[in-house]
Amino acid sequence: ELCMNNIFDDVQDYLLKNETDWIDRNFVYFHQIIFQHESFKKLQTYWNNTVCKEPNLLFYAKDFPDFEESSLIEILQLDELGIEEADIWKNIIRWGIAKYPSEDFPPSVSHWTDDNYDFLKETLKNLIPLIRFFTIPSDDFYQHVNPYAKLLDAKHFDDILQYHLTKDWKPSVTPVLSKRTIP
Repeated sequence: ELCMNNIFDDVQDYLLKNETDWIDRNFVYFHQIIFQHESFKKLQTYWNNTVCKEPNLLFYAKDFPDFEESSLIEILQLDELGIEEADIWKNIIRWGIAKYPSEDFPPSVSHWTDDNYDFLKETLKNLIPLIRFFTIPSDDFYQHVNPYAKLLDAKHFDDILQYHLTKDWKPSVTPVLSKRTIP
């Protein structure tokens, strides 16, 4: 009776036509709002398409730590995502650390305690299996993954090390996720 569907369509069309810069600047907040309402199908489609093509809008957003884990899992399950795996990993670490008070985590990983690693490992337990470690170049692996070896299962970490160091490597972990493609 109130033509709410028409209003929803008009609002979505307006935002998509005139406010994409605002959407991009508020990518996490925008996601939180539009996915609460089924009526925002156009905006949801826009967000999903944009995150695949420009994932930096999400992963490097200042409010990325506020992004919901369940939504992050959905993103990490995508095969088409235009971002390097090492960049995903670095931001997943940032996301996990932000879940705890800053005084609990020293700024340098070399000063972390076993408790720091345990807290972070527990926080990231659903995300770590979605990281495609075998597609991270050796230099990036050494610089960005190796310092966090304690977050990974010892067998998994050893398998990744063998991949990077051994010529005739055969995975003991299955499945080995393939490299993401750029949409």
